[in-house]
Amino acid sequence: MPAESRLAMDPSVRVTVACATAVGAACLLVRACRRSRQNESKRPPCAGGQYGNLLHLLRMGSMTRACESWREKYGDVYFAATPVMPNQCIVMDIDAMQKIIALDAKLGMTLWMPQAYETIRGAKDLQLLSGSAHKHWLRVLNPTVSPRALDSYAPRLYAAFADMWRRAAAKDGEVIILNIVQRTKLRAMADIFYGLTMPEGDAALDQMAKDFELCVNGSFAIPINLPGMQYRKALKASARIRGMLRDILRQELRRRAEARESAPVQSPGGGAVASRKPLRSAVEAIAELSESADQSIRDSVASEDLVVANLMLLLEAAHNTSSFATTALLCELHSPGNEARLAKARGEAAEHLKRTGGVDAAIQPTTTEFQGLPYINACIDEVLRIYRFVGSIPKDLLAGQSVEAKGYTLEGPMTVTVQFGNSFLDPVLFPRPVEFLPERWLPDAPSDIAVSETARRAFLPFGFGAHICLGKNLARTSIKLSFLAMVAGGFEVELVGPLERAHGLLPEVVVKGGGLARVTKSTTATT
Repeated sequence: MPAESRLAMDPSVRVTVACATAVGAACLLVRACRRSRQNESKRPPCAGGQYGNLLHLLRMGSMTRACESWREKYGDVYFAATPVMPNQCIVMDIDAMQKIIALDAKLGMTLWMPQAYETIRGAKDLQLLSGSAHKHWLRVLNPTVSPRALDSYAPRLYAAFADMWRRAAAKDGEVIILNIVQRTKLRAMADIFYGLTMPEGDAALDQMAKDFELCVNGSFAIPINLPGMQYRKALKASARIRGMLRDILRQELRRRAEARESAPVQSPGGGAVASRKPLRSAVEAIAELSESADQSIRDSVASEDLVVANLMLLLEAAHNTSSFATTALLCELHSPGNEARLAKARGEAAEHLKRTGGVDAAIQPTTTEFQGLPYINACIDEVLRIYRFVGSIPKDLLAGQSVEAKGYTLEGPMTVTVQFGNSFLDPVLFPRPVEFLPERWLPDAPSDIAVSETARRAFLPFGFGAHICLGKNLARTSIKLSFLAMVAGGFEVELVGPLERAHGLLPEVVVKGGGLARVTKSTTATT
């Protein structure tokens, strides 16, 4: 019998082989368990179930409040899934947030938005684009908020606010500050973005205001297209707005085509020369790009649906979000206890008007004098800190990509929510965080309230990365112009009742009731 067969039959040999196999398998199992524990240790803790987290969020009343309660239990990085974001990880640590912000563009992270958002707009707008498409559309939309555009828009914005204050003062009784600001901004922004001139009381203005409100609310509604549902109402409102914008865009393109035929002007590269004359509207700025020498730009603006979706985004962002901050600024400065701050802000505005020689020079956003106004800028920063429109930005991390956050490895696909709003209320970063203290932002601020560099890094009122708010400069300009128009016209505001803050999901913090007030005109005005 061969030696191999004898060994195979020997019971002692079989026992030895079986033991060796068992020991090897045990070693492999131990190594696998260790790897599993190591991988598990790199994953953040989980805050609970999807529906439990959703109920907790609704119970707390705002994302910032819910996240603060979760942080007490789970730390600065944790999973908090909900039915609409089933794989969401929340990051609250400042250093970890900064690392994610630095990698945002490199990883091509996309902004998470509700399912209804794109459907209501009819196409992807800048918020939903990423990579090269996002870069192309940034180049398309940048001219609509460029220095040239802001200088063109400012006189019309100022005139709209001056008219707002006159009407409010002439009204017999109280006004709600938020209502008059929202309506004024909608009318002004429709003019500067779309070239639409609609007088106060116009039925078309009423319909546009109603339609935009329906679109905003419907974007975050459950996408059920049945009669009476918010989503269905938003779809109908969106169809009306998009139809109007298509007509405006086509009319502008026809006008430019006719102008080219009558007096063509060519650049050396073969494209039309970009005009340096003041812009009439954002539609005009986009129409100019249809004649760009850059083929990729011409291709981008060739999609009517994309152009219309982004025109909707411009107006919605410009008139809606900054209206709450404008209201908060006016109400905080006019609330009892802030008399000295109001006097300082009014004095700075009056001195600016006097130094620049009157309104026409004082309201040019690109001038050094307008960009100065340190105390008014500090008041705006303080309002943006306290009255957060959003306190977080959710970004989708794609499959195969990963980021590190405070020792944890976050692997896509998942939604990484950078929760910066809680930093705005951190007493370590912002001492006496619930108090309105614009002095904290000034270079000579008292040491016990001064804003540190760490606090400034955490202050992200307009978002971050590739999807930072395109109209942030326009927003700040419009807030400032509303205050300058009040001072120049000699108007006084008296709040009716105490100032209170209300918390919600979006916006997160607002002036409760919108700010009931009386507006009067003094016998003197600053011009």
